[in-house]
Amino acid sequence: MTDVIVAKSVQKSYRDGETELEILKDVNLRVKEGEQLAILGRSGSGKSTLLHILAGLDDLDSGEVEVAGRSMNKANSSSRAKIRSESMGFVYQFHHLLPEFTAVENVAMPLWIKGGPERKTAEDRAVQLLEAVGLSDRLKHMPHKLSGGEKQRVAVARALVVDPVVVLGDELTGNLDAFNAEGVLQLLESIRDRVRTAFVVVTHDSSVAQRMERTLWLDEGVLQDHAP
Repeated sequence: MTDVIVAKSVQKSYRDGETELEILKDVNLRVKEGEQLAILGRSGSGKSTLLHILAGLDDLDSGEVEVAGRSMNKANSSSRAKIRSESMGFVYQFHHLLPEFTAVENVAMPLWIKGGPERKTAEDRAVQLLEAVGLSDRLKHMPHKLSGGEKQRVAVARALVVDPVVVLGDELTGNLDAFNAEGVLQLLESIRDRVRTAFVVVTHDSSVAQRMERTLWLDEGVLQDHAP
């Protein structure tokens, strides 16, 4: 299967006064088409930093990152944005829905921003995805009328609307109660059989990782295939 993300020897440090904090020391990663991968690590281990580097939202100090065969670290900011809009979707712990727009409009928004299909075509695609995530009766609801689990389902639908090769998730169940978290995890399991999109989810929750196909551990700046 095709690699949708390749990271080689990624290093990243931050300076705190006179001290240099080495966050990522030597990260190597390959994510296959359609794969569901969890990256486990304690709080402060650099999981979110790694996710931001994979998305081209943060610069690395050294190493290489490719998304869908295109270099992220060698691209300028506009090229990175183009790669993200064409190839990547995002789901965050806090769903970041736009409060003044309906569920359908929130899901269609990436297509409008991208300048893709006309408005009705974009909304039709959004409706299709919201129905697929079990929200056919919430299409015109504003975010404040949705439960936490429903908001996160809208966020998953929004991440999928551009048909990305990979969706990046940052603690995507961290703000949900057990019932709603289970609903989102079941949704990801159902998606696994229907779309070719890969999911990379960073989390500190081992119960989330157990639901993914593969788990890696980020410990002391290195990805490992076994628990530290």
